[in-house]
Amino acid sequence: MYKKIDQRKIICEKNYIVRAKVTFLRKYLQFQNSSENIIFLFLDETWTYKNGSQFRKWVKEDDKRMNDIKITSEGDRFTILHVGYKDSFLPNCGLIFSSQNNDRDYHKTMNGEIFFDWVKTKLVPNLDKINSKCVVVMDNAPYHSVLLEKPITISATKSVISGFLQKHGVTFDDKLLKNRLWKLAEPYIQNSSKKYVVNEFLNSKEYDVLRLPPYHC
Repeated sequence: MYKKIDQRKIICEKNYIVRAKVTFLRKYLQFQNSSENIIFLFLDETWTYKNGSQFRKWVKEDDKRMNDIKITSEGDRFTILHVGYKDSFLPNCGLIFSSQNNDRDYHKTMNGEIFFDWVKTKLVPNLDKINSKCVVVMDNAPYHSVLLEKPITISATKSVISGFLQKHGVTFDDKLLKNRLWKLAEPYIQNSSKKYVVNEFLNSKEYDVLRLPPYHC
């Protein structure tokens, strides 16, 4: 249903979302129009129940057939992870496991460790069998977006900031005050803040990663 909300006659998107969409589409088209034979692979998670029944689903408000349906127990819930491309699902890449918590949000049954293990043991070995350049498309779920290095903040102690600088090969005087050390660290913090474990790993295997814009999963 479309209606006027708060005196607005059109739907407006925030600027950063628009920019993210444009960036995604440009990158997608660059790959698509490349002279190379590009294969796009799309991965995602979903869930199912042992008994296949549902308490919630999309229905029309005036659909009388849905009013008096007897719902049986859903049974155990299972989380499913798979990847597909233009021809089919990628063989030998399916992952299904029992969800151990009772939270209605299935995203909370997946974590970065499970996802990264799947990437290493199932996704990459089967990507290696494709005789084309592969681009893996995924959304920005937290378990897809584990950072390679946890960013430090201005509230970090002087010793933490010093350790960060040493890790990045920056020479400095130990006698510098914390605020001076922070100024030295800022450029490296900005460069390292968006390096994802999964992206870096796939890039090291010569596979590209394309992330969906926000709110498009």
